Amino acid sequence: ADRGISDTPLAPVLRKLREQLADAREAWDQFATGGAVGLPRFQDKLAPLQRHASIDVWDDTKIRPGDDWADEIDRALQSCKVALLLISDGFLASKFIAEKEFPDLLTRHREGGMRVYPILLKDCMWELDPELARLQIKMAAGTQPLEACAADSAKLNAEMTRIAREVLAIIQGK
Repeated sequence: ADRGISDTPLAPVLRKLREQLADAREAWDQFATGGAVGLPRFQDKLAPLQRHASIDVWDDTKIRPGDDWADEIDRALQSCKVALLLISDGFLASKFIAEKEFPDLLTRHREGGMRVYPILLKDCMWELDPELARLQIKMAAGTQPLEACAADSAKLNAEMTRIAREVLAIIQGK
């Protein structure tokens, strides 16, 4: 596993970095490619808000090579009016989300500076997080994760359209 570095002082640091990269990659894969209800589907569903309602939809795929990713994420979190939280095992597993993004978003949400909009994307144990458990979670048909609609594209499309309309209403102050 650590051939060539196991006897160096850097071995523990490199092992930790390798673990963090593996965790980040797994979380990103679950978020970005989440099948029928992943990030690309939400990007498509929110595209009309960008075009017709002058709303900027941001996700970290907009970070360019050479950008300071932490600064870019922080800038986006500080300027957003609505933060969609796509709740899944990947979301819950992310140390960066748990320790940085989510607490910052909750603070702004509680101060009235923006709205947190959690969506149960995939079945997971979100209710174990005490802060997340306090929030009303958007679910398909009020009781299921959005992935439960994946087999019925019309039902999934209707749920995602409802979410996009609710986001628009929040931004417009309705």
